[in-house]
Amino acid sequence: MSIFWRLFFGDVVSVHARAATALAKIETEDTAVATLKFRNGALGIIEATTAARPTDLEGSLSILGEKGTVEISGFAVNQIRHWRFVEELPSDKDVVEKFSVNPPNVYGFGHQAYYHHVVDCLEN
Repeated sequence: MSIFWRLFFGDVVSVHARAATALAKIETEDTAVATLKFRNGALGIIEATTAARPTDLEGSLSILGEKGTVEISGFAVNQIRHWRFVEELPSDKDVVEKFSVNPPNVYGFGHQAYYHHVVDCLEN
């Protein structure tokens, strides 16, 4: 299981998934869905497709919790759409502006601020 899921939610205890070749005439699946149950009782959903027509849709990541909601979206998963918490911090207002970027080319440039932040956290 992806390190992302384990880092944020802990160990996955069960997965139910389906995949299909729904639209594209290729030798592999182009659409997949999965539900996850975590040891702590949290539930997760993963949806993915390369079959959106006539153009690709945005990617998004939503985390809905008892203390807040975060949604990161955009074609390169590069825009913070929602950043709301029960207990707000003064820095919350800066997060949306600081980490929502519009890269010149989403392929290879969509996550630069995130990668810089990860490296900074590891080094410091």
